[in-house]
Amino acid sequence: MGRWRTPRVGLSDAFYVDFWLAVLAEYLATFFFVFAVSGSALRWEGAPTIFQQALAAGLSTASMIQAFRSVSLPLVHANPAVSLATFITGDAGLIRMVCSVLAQMFGGRSTRRYMCWGLSCANMGLRLVFN
Repeated sequence: MGRWRTPRVGLSDAFYVDFWLAVLAEYLATFFFVFAVSGSALRWEGAPTIFQQALAAGLSTASMIQAFRSVSLPLVHANPAVSLATFITGDAGLIRMVCSVLAQMFGGRSTRRYMCWGLSCANMGLRLVFN
């Protein structure tokens, strides 16, 4: 059984450039992940199968982790639940977790804005979570 680590605040992390690069990596990884998954669910000429959508989600997750691996150590989460879990287990401080979750939320939100701007949601009848 592993030793339980107490969660830390990690305020000193905010003074390093590496911290802000990791937050930017979370934003970009979430942006590209949501873009790939939402794009795979669009119905252009026929309905995509569930296998195609799952494959797009899996490959985009693996690609984002590999692309931003060296910037955001240990891994790019691109998921607020994973960021919360790293805080609870003591692998990340409170400041890192909060900034990562905010970057992930803004990454998902800006993906929606970009897709609706580029694809004209009104004409396609596309309804997403953030209205």
